[in-house]
Amino acid sequence: MADTEFVHFLLDQLSSISGLRAKKMFGTYCLFYNDKIVAIISKDYRIFVKTKIETLPLFLAENAEQFSYFAKGKVQKMHYWSIPELAIEESDELIKWIRLGLQAA
Repeated sequence: MADTEFVHFLLDQLSSISGLRAKKMFGTYCLFYNDKIVAIISKDYRIFVKTKIETLPLFLAENAEQFSYFAKGKVQKMHYWSIPELAIEESDELIKWIRLGLQAA
């Protein structure tokens, strides 16, 4: 599946959240809501959702991994954590995780 096809699939799964859109950034895609990044889609089709102190434990309970990238000679970490892979295939689960990102954004 090509990047754009995957993004269109995700947006279709998330169609009940009006105002959610995708934009290519950082060499991959990000999901935006009201001009704020809610999720980052990695090149290997993993979804990293924005967290805050109140929502982070839910991600950690699922053994989430923190989004990181290499820049300026070191690993940079962001407040975006992976969601379970199975959530991508189940619309209700995907919506649940993205809604947590909306709370954090």
